[in-house]
Amino acid sequence: MAVSTTLLERESASAGSCPGRRSVLVIALALIAIQVTIRGVLAFRGEFYWDDLILIGRAGTYPLLSPEMLSYDHDGHLMPGAFAVASLVTCSHRCNGGLPH
Repeated sequence: MAVSTTLLERESASAGSCPGRRSVLVIALALIAIQVTIRGVLAFRGEFYWDDLILIGRAGTYPLLSPEMLSYDHDGHLMPGAFAVASLVTCSHRCNGGLPH
């Protein structure tokens, strides 16, 4: 009986030192909120890097699987993944005519 009591005491003591699911959730939500805040401030202040504008512009100009889109040489870099992601995001989040002027 003493062994099982000691084992239970060890388990309860170690459980108190390990972060619970709730604290992990709180930390994860806080990190997400911080990232969204920083990105929101940058977006609303208009501080895009010119690469961002090139990605969005090409995504709106060329079809997703076109050679012009995926094989574009951007400053000496071949970036088909970046252009594919930008194209997917741009195509799925268009605001053309759905909002009142």
